[in-house]
Amino acid sequence: MLGRSKLIMQKQLPGSKTVYAVVLRNALFIRYSDRNTRNSLWKVFIGEKRDVHFKSHIPSEHLLEIIMLSRRMWPHSVTYVPSIIHFLSSHQIHQLIISPWKVGMATTNHFILTVILIWMILINTCSPIKPTPQPKFPAIIIFGDSTVDTGNNNYISTLFKANKPPYGKNFPGHIPTGRFSDGLLVPDFVASFLGIKEAVPPFLEPKLSEDELCTGVSFASAGSGYDDLTTKLSNVIPVSKQIQLFKSYIVKLKGIVGEKEVKNITGEALVIVSAGSNDLVFNFFDIPTRRYEFNISGYQHFLLQRLENFVKELYHLGCRKMVVAGLPPIGCLPIQMTAKFENPKDRKCLEDQNSIAQSYNKKLAKLLPQIQAMRPRSKIVYADVYESLIDMINHPRRYGFAETKLGCCGTGLLEASFLCNPTTPICGKPSEYLFWDSVHPTQEAYRYLAKYLEKEVVPQFLDDHGHSFTESDTSEQLLA
Repeated sequence: MLGRSKLIMQKQLPGSKTVYAVVLRNALFIRYSDRNTRNSLWKVFIGEKRDVHFKSHIPSEHLLEIIMLSRRMWPHSVTYVPSIIHFLSSHQIHQLIISPWKVGMATTNHFILTVILIWMILINTCSPIKPTPQPKFPAIIIFGDSTVDTGNNNYISTLFKANKPPYGKNFPGHIPTGRFSDGLLVPDFVASFLGIKEAVPPFLEPKLSEDELCTGVSFASAGSGYDDLTTKLSNVIPVSKQIQLFKSYIVKLKGIVGEKEVKNITGEALVIVSAGSNDLVFNFFDIPTRRYEFNISGYQHFLLQRLENFVKELYHLGCRKMVVAGLPPIGCLPIQMTAKFENPKDRKCLEDQNSIAQSYNKKLAKLLPQIQAMRPRSKIVYADVYESLIDMINHPRRYGFAETKLGCCGTGLLEASFLCNPTTPICGKPSEYLFWDSVHPTQEAYRYLAKYLEKEVVPQFLDDHGHSFTESDTSEQLLA
């Protein structure tokens, strides 16, 4: 409704947005001497930036001042800043409404238009009927591999680390954190849009605050998998051993909040599990260790059995709300294409590996409801990351990507982990690359994956009435 009203107003004022842009820029120059502040405000006012930290960094009085200063230069300015009103208090909105009479610059028609606009925004933001309600979780708990490892490998003896530049180039503060990307990962984005926190810390970080522990951590380890054989050479933490870390976490939580509250945290937390790619790459595709023991169908069954046991153990330890991610299009990873094609210019996704990933995903999607049916008061949801990523690969321009077959780091053919280091050159615009290194997506790609979870996966934790599933729900309600 809001976007439509804005479009109508723009049609009523043909060509006026350009005028607004000039007026706004002049107003910002008058009010702010700092260039970074001006640029940040500029992007927010013209709708190119929706910074979650913005409200805490820029006082709302400044926003009001810029709106009013712009309007004194040109009365129609207010029609182009509807998103800014979300940051204003009711008193400031009142000032905005009555100010045209005070400054003597607005016509009656413009005053009415302003009041209608603000009324529509208030209805849109204050109405109890939300377009996309989100369930509430007290914490977020993560298990898996490098796609969700926020830094645990920093604290173990392994070569699989991402604790040096250029990793972390676009992370807040531009610091490498152990995340295998240029910035944030999916768990960080999910925790942010759920209002839990802005980034999920690794459990092995030595100085975690009580609040960080209570709101959730990641137990994931880059290079990990469901098959313990996957981690034999790399010495990272297999998914099966991440359960032991989770048990230590529960003990710590009991010391902070008590046993009763621990059950509430683990029972109501959003649990995300993401692994499996390394098992196929290290044990079947590139190093055929498991091929001597299984055909591909048999190995898929073996992995799914391990995953099922893992989910059962999480349930036994109190977890009730779980998201289990399927496999990505493994054959489209730059490093897999490099291993297959001799000519670097002749690169395309390996359809046989993608087909195996899709086959595994179908079996996983069928298995999870069966596991849930045997676990009262549980909700176990499948996350189809394959389709999201393959759509980015097949339609890169929709997402702003210019390169999907090479990583941003180095040549993009094989650099990852210690091969992507401070001496390695990187691309000029990581946001235009689907992959950061030869294995892992960029922050921008993870952002789109998180949007998929926000839109399609997380809402499944709401009942038919738009309420979150809780421990008090009956198993019949949850399994309906």
